[in-house]
Amino acid sequence: MVEPNMTACGHRFCSKCITEWVDRHRSCPCCNGVLDSTRLFRDHQFDGLIDVCKKEIQNAESAYFDSLLKPDQHMPPATPVEEVLRKHLKSSLAAHERYFQDLKQQFERKSQCLEFKMRKDLERLRLDGTPPAAVEEMLKQRGNEVIRWQPDGGKILLVSPLSKQESYNVPEILLDISMGGDSFPGIQQLSWLDKPVLQYHTKSGSELILHGCMVCQSDLPKVCYVQTYKQQGPKKVDYYSCSQCGFNWICKSCIQVCHKDHPVTPHVLNHQPTCACVITTKRELWEHLYTMGS
Repeated sequence: MVEPNMTACGHRFCSKCITEWVDRHRSCPCCNGVLDSTRLFRDHQFDGLIDVCKKEIQNAESAYFDSLLKPDQHMPPATPVEEVLRKHLKSSLAAHERYFQDLKQQFERKSQCLEFKMRKDLERLRLDGTPPAAVEEMLKQRGNEVIRWQPDGGKILLVSPLSKQESYNVPEILLDISMGGDSFPGIQQLSWLDKPVLQYHTKSGSELILHGCMVCQSDLPKVCYVQTYKQQGPKKVDYYSCSQCGFNWICKSCIQVCHKDHPVTPHVLNHQPTCACVITTKRELWEHLYTMGS
């Protein structure tokens, strides 16, 4: 500790360290009490105690090296050259000892910093119930945005790289896990509070299966673009053609419902319509033509 300062709440710190801390946080690092630079006092008594400790350490080092270099009683008296060598050897050993202690302190400080950083990183890896931003971004790029998260009713499975498959029968896997079976080795069920990397040593290439944890745009009932146009106004939309029905200008929702399993091809993509022009059935075709004519 260098130039110790005492706070009003009775804690001691290095002058430089506590000054920098107070300027940033305005609190005591130990008790979190309110603290500013006017409530820091130089502790001269503790400073004197540090000086005494340093002198005692130097005396202890000197005594220790003297014991190492003390000549044997049965040996003849040392020559002047031997005395010079013994003196320099003593100072060299003391310098190496101080260097070693400095390295040791640096190592301990670095270890504490790495330990703190590792804990922070592990906290970020927790499945703490917050929506994973990476999942939302990926689904958004695929045109299937996440509407809401429901972690209480969902299940999470961790699949090791060697157990990955093209598709998974999640209910069957969950039933096997609940019965204590081993039909699906390499697949484990997690909770939202687990830390996969720390607890299960998750390897690169593993997969997380989120089953029933969220509701996406594709899970909602299909709504024709006509309704979307009436409620939200015009926006860019993809139109398709159905060769079986002979219609064009069919929205994506109607392709998936009214024209399901029909041969369809893109008609106009990324179109900015000026009216709710969607044709799905013959009846709606006539309604559309009547509306346009009137």
